[in-house]
Amino acid sequence: MKESLTLSTLDALHSVIADEKLSPDTVDELLLNLAKEIDRAKVGHESTLLLDRLYEEVMYLKTEIISEYENQ
Repeated sequence: MKESLTLSTLDALHSVIADEKLSPDTVDELLLNLAKEIDRAKVGHESTLLLDRLYEEVMYLKTEIISEYENQ
């Protein structure tokens, strides 16, 4: 990944995702795209620390979104 993500950027993305009330399918697509980006970074011998953290955050949000859908 040529652009670096800062922790404040990750926090901002977390907030946007939480506020959007995304569907589980949309979150799955986001997770897939993040996984592909992590793989690309690993192949290029680049750090994946921030991407890994973002992936974990989205996984956490996925559990929240699924809970919301089940409670509706």
